[in-house]
Amino acid sequence: MNQIKALRQRNNVKQSELARAINVSQSALSGYETGKYEADMETYGKLAAFFNVSLDFLLTGKEIEKPALAAPISRPNDKIGQELARLRAALNDDGLDQWLNYGQYLTGKLELQRKDGDNIFDLPKIRKYLTGPAAGKASPIQGEDYEDIPYPEDAPRGADFCVDVRGNSMEPYIRDGSTVYVRRGAGLQQFDVGVFFYAGDVYVKQICTDYSGGVNLLSANPRREDANIRLEPPDVPYLVCFGKVLLPHRLPEPDYRVDGSRK
Repeated sequence: MNQIKALRQRNNVKQSELARAINVSQSALSGYETGKYEADMETYGKLAAFFNVSLDFLLTGKEIEKPALAAPISRPNDKIGQELARLRAALNDDGLDQWLNYGQYLTGKLELQRKDGDNIFDLPKIRKYLTGPAAGKASPIQGEDYEDIPYPEDAPRGADFCVDVRGNSMEPYIRDGSTVYVRRGAGLQQFDVGVFFYAGDVYVKQICTDYSGGVNLLSANPRREDANIRLEPPDVPYLVCFGKVLLPHRLPEPDYRVDGSRK
């Protein structure tokens, strides 16, 4: 993107030097600068740290005020304010979003507001799609088939929407009928779980790319290798990722051996 190039030129940094510093190829960096490629949030975080700017400035060219953090950070002599300032400086944009989301959740839970004559909790909401993905086929996540529900207390922080899963191909990690919470725009690594749209259907699967440029959408259930989906390189551009499923831990690489032998 142009902001990366402007910062690099302003700081008199060579493209090859910056590429080495953030651990990407020079061709990839060139693609980021021209807009040909889109960097993931981890790379944006490295770029922001290298140039000592915020992610807001890196992405938009201007600083965006974060009022939830402004008050405590503006009190440098306050120990809590200093600790919040230290934490804020250490977090990337993804971490700040989660922090703010949780802070808003706590604020909404603790503050009573009067509505229609009654005191109720003004809890943050999350969008729940009613025709969501599953470990099998489902309707696309789009349109107006959703409802805004209170953000559950035990749900992972930082999700943008949630959906109920149908099917058993992601068990035992994601049970049939359970709800998954999804963050849009999060970069997926090998074997991360995402919500994908392909050929008219939506799936919750682990993603795995290979050296040929193909993509495999994998079932975590060792007995559901039959539900895997293989996309050859010409088909990959038709795959849409709605976001990353937020789980308490990374899932292992699927192993389809049953009773000691491969199916």
